[in-house]
Amino acid sequence: MKILFIFLWFILLMGCSEKIVSKKPQKPTPLAWKVLKTGNEMIRNKVLVKGSCWDYIDCIYTKAGCPRTERKTVFNSHKHGPYADIKQIKPGDWLYFINSSYHNSEHSAIFIRWIDFKHKEARMLSYQGEGKRKPARYKNYILDKVYHIMRTKN
Repeated sequence: MKILFIFLWFILLMGCSEKIVSKKPQKPTPLAWKVLKTGNEMIRNKVLVKGSCWDYIDCIYTKAGCPRTERKTVFNSHKHGPYADIKQIKPGDWLYFINSSYHNSEHSAIFIRWIDFKHKEARMLSYQGEGKRKPARYKNYILDKVYHIMRTKN
């Protein structure tokens, strides 16, 4: 089991062949790890969830054994700011942010790791939603406008 954990963590960190710049990778807590693993399984199985990005991430957390009562908000603001200090962000965190690559729209996704900490570029587990009927995927985002951070209590 420990070897599987190490192997899966390595895949999450290095699987996309991007180089992590300026930030040591953080190890997720056991429950955050379960969130990441559940999300990865849902991507692999091409699971669709009726609804938005929020509904999909909520489904991942719930399936991972982290219902709404077992989540904590570590930063809460508004879409117009002030924005979170990115040093607060950890693997498995559920982030609400302004997606500058898509009409500056509100989006939520799960943080996986930093691609380039200095430039606030991160690898995220993301679900498009909007009735597009496409499975979730891993995608890079610029996290310069994160206005809500939620994570597992443990």
